[in-house]
Amino acid sequence: MNRIYQYLKTLKSDPPHFIIFEGGNKESREDIAIFWACLLNCMKGYDVPCGTCDRCVRIKAKQHKEFFFFEADEEKSIKLEEVSAVKDLMSYKPEGCNLRVFVFSEANRLTSAASNSLLKLLEEPPPFNVFVFLTPHRSLLLPTIVSRSYTFILGWKQESKPDERVKEWAEEILNSWRHPGDVFQKIEKEKIDKTIISELSTYFLKELCLFLAQKDSLFLSLKPQISIDTALKMIDMFNKAIQMSQAN
Repeated sequence: MNRIYQYLKTLKSDPPHFIIFEGGNKESREDIAIFWACLLNCMKGYDVPCGTCDRCVRIKAKQHKEFFFFEADEEKSIKLEEVSAVKDLMSYKPEGCNLRVFVFSEANRLTSAASNSLLKLLEEPPPFNVFVFLTPHRSLLLPTIVSRSYTFILGWKQESKPDERVKEWAEEILNSWRHPGDVFQKIEKEKIDKTIISELSTYFLKELCLFLAQKDSLFLSLKPQISIDTALKMIDMFNKAIQMSQAN
């Protein structure tokens, strides 16, 4: 993660109009997006945002009038109407900051119409505007959108090997896939807690991203049963599981 923060500092003087942050978890993706918005607009002009000037404080609170933060979750998508509502602002120079920043958290939840509307903006970006997409994996976005971006991969929170309980549950679930059985009955019986669910989902997310990158992964043994489309749906599902476990 520190490597990405350092690299963003080098982009400050000539920032790209569009960045994608993928990987990590929802919280870490949002944190780095806010860091980037503050870095571009900090009133003190340091190599890192001061965090105390009026702009930094308002951006971190998502209250600056030139900072737009679009949020989505498993029940809410980002719709065309939300995107259209701010498009007229983009032709004007921002007031009270250097650059107007639009952050789309869980950008994979953009509706098709909203994605296509944004694609036109990203093809010919208006000056003074910067876009940030946050997503578990770039494959969940339109390829034409990804092709126009700088993309950064955030480190997974679970960098060390998973604990034994997580590994046991992972193996149990994979075995039920190889040899169909009622793994849910065992889950209900043992009442695994939300921490294990979150860690297990993170573990599977990481392995699925390795699978899509055609690297060594738990899921390679199931390759005949898992298509690319299935893997992408599973990534979306495990990301929702993490969000739901964090929200109790």
